[in-house]
Amino acid sequence: MYIRWSTSPFASVLYAARQLTRVGHDLTNRQQYASLTPFAAELARQLDESPSLGGWEVAMTVAVQHHDLETCYVAVADALTERCPANRTRILEILRSLTDQAQQLFPSLQEELRLRVGPLRLQWEARGPGLLRMVMYWGRHELSPTSHVAAVLPVDAGGGVVIGSQLVAIEAVLANPQERMPEVLRLGWLLSQLVPHDRWSGAGVNYHPGESPCNRLWSLALIPAILAAGERLELCECTERSVHDAVQFWLPPDERKATIADCLWAWWTSGANMESGRLTSLDKLQSLLKAQWQQLTA
Repeated sequence: MYIRWSTSPFASVLYAARQLTRVGHDLTNRQQYASLTPFAAELARQLDESPSLGGWEVAMTVAVQHHDLETCYVAVADALTERCPANRTRILEILRSLTDQAQQLFPSLQEELRLRVGPLRLQWEARGPGLLRMVMYWGRHELSPTSHVAAVLPVDAGGGVVIGSQLVAIEAVLANPQERMPEVLRLGWLLSQLVPHDRWSGAGVNYHPGESPCNRLWSLALIPAILAAGERLELCECTERSVHDAVQFWLPPDERKATIADCLWAWWTSGANMESGRLTSLDKLQSLLKAQWQQLTA
């Protein structure tokens, strides 16, 4: 997998806005970003009312493709209002206001992002390819041949999101928030989700890029797989406790997290005698999850 790294300040602002408007998400740094919240909420409202699908994902995908800020504004606004041009002027105003406020909060945002991405990139280049090789071996498939990693300013002391089939955003923390869970593992988990859209078509498995990880069977299955790969590289231990930790730290808020982790551990250990193809028994994981909550994979 060829990885392109970027430190787009505008993408970082959009990521912060997205996280600030997520219902039920108690952000570690919410107070620090309080002045952005009104603009983020207004942008979220505009996106909710837009006939275009995946507004945040569209905005982030376009943002990382441009370096000039004004070009970013125009390109994002055009992409978001393709089906409803009447909203273009208002969205442009919100994007500019959001960025102006962010620049007041973080006047050296571009330089800070460049400094922050260094340690994570070094860790990834040392261990990341090994993580992905194990995932491909267990899954008997290829991941996306190219991908884009957007390093963004931390909003939640560690976090990230999959955007479409070729882009992930990850908070560029300077130190691992959880000692037992290096951030390079989170990045491996995110990148491993970049599977071609038709990977599971016809296989009875729901895989929809852009969905919440709690509703995506493949992303859940990857949690113990990444930990097991990390254990082989002496990054972590793959234990019942570490699976619970990863579910807690990596997935969005969900009262079912403990049971999700229990199901993942039971499923992964049930295939302990398998080597290649261990990630292909998703039907078993789906059955375990459905036995607890039918709606989890519905």
